[in-house]
Amino acid sequence: MSSQRPDTPPPELSRFPGYLHVLDHWFLARPVLMPPVWTIVLLAAVPQGILLPFDILPPFAPRIWGGLVLCFFLAGAVYILNQVFDIASDRANDKLFFLHRGVVSLQVAVMQSIAFLLLAVGGGWFLGRVWFACTVLLALLGLAYSMPVFRLKDRPFAGLVANAVGHGVLVYYLGRALVEPDSIPPGGASVSYALAVAGVYLLTTVPDRGGDAAAGKRTMSVAYGPHTTSALAAFCVLGALVTAVVYRQWPMALAAGISWPLFVGAVISEKFCGSAIRVALLLLSFFACLAFLPYFLILVGLFFSTRWYYRRRFGIVYPRLGARG
Repeated sequence: MSSQRPDTPPPELSRFPGYLHVLDHWFLARPVLMPPVWTIVLLAAVPQGILLPFDILPPFAPRIWGGLVLCFFLAGAVYILNQVFDIASDRANDKLFFLHRGVVSLQVAVMQSIAFLLLAVGGGWFLGRVWFACTVLLALLGLAYSMPVFRLKDRPFAGLVANAVGHGVLVYYLGRALVEPDSIPPGGASVSYALAVAGVYLLTTVPDRGGDAAAGKRTMSVAYGPHTTSALAAFCVLGALVTAVVYRQWPMALAAGISWPLFVGAVISEKFCGSAIRVALLLLSFFACLAFLPYFLILVGLFFSTRWYYRRRFGIVYPRLGARG
């Protein structure tokens, strides 16, 4: 048994230079989880009918960069609040160390989340009515997703719908608003993204069902079992493939078509879950990098800076290649 006192910070925390503590607030917002949001925003901005969207989006377009920054503030605010409400379970599982290890105080985390939310909503006003309206809806949905009074994340169908509508439909609309500020895309145009997000989300609940059940969370996998959940995920990805073809969203169609056999494999064996998720996300990210070339540098810089920070701050290797956030 360790002789270290409970109130003594781990050695990794003690060795971290004071002038680098500002990085704690950056990584509290979990920037490593931003790429799925950024990827859909960038792909949604690509005109339909393009097979390989090479260099479609101008690399120095102020609206594109401004949109990515505002997405960071919006998603970061939600991710911070998620940690605030999950501090007890994170302490029990010894993960997401920022709050339960005292790296950032609870009060400061709440203030940072509010500040990020105000920046996202306020900045969104300048990107047009569609962007602003979607930002407000995403903020409200993000609050309902984690707040104890609603806690959508712990309810099987509510969690599924919240992810599909939030990360699929509304984030897709954000991307279209970057290139068509005052027009609302046809409702069906976002269906492939909503179904793809739903499929990936469902599969992420399968490996986590044991811990979720122990924590009292009723995800789809906890409520209906891994096979039913995986089968529904495969059905959603097949639906994403079909609707992407209908709307000539070829990057989504290719990603869904290539990864779908792995989703089918996950119905047979749980060992395919991680591969299915990784292949789907990597393919979509690849097409987003083709469309917006600076995005590749963003992803590489984000990966290595996160690796350095977590190794230096907590003495762990994160993110691992192929690991989920």
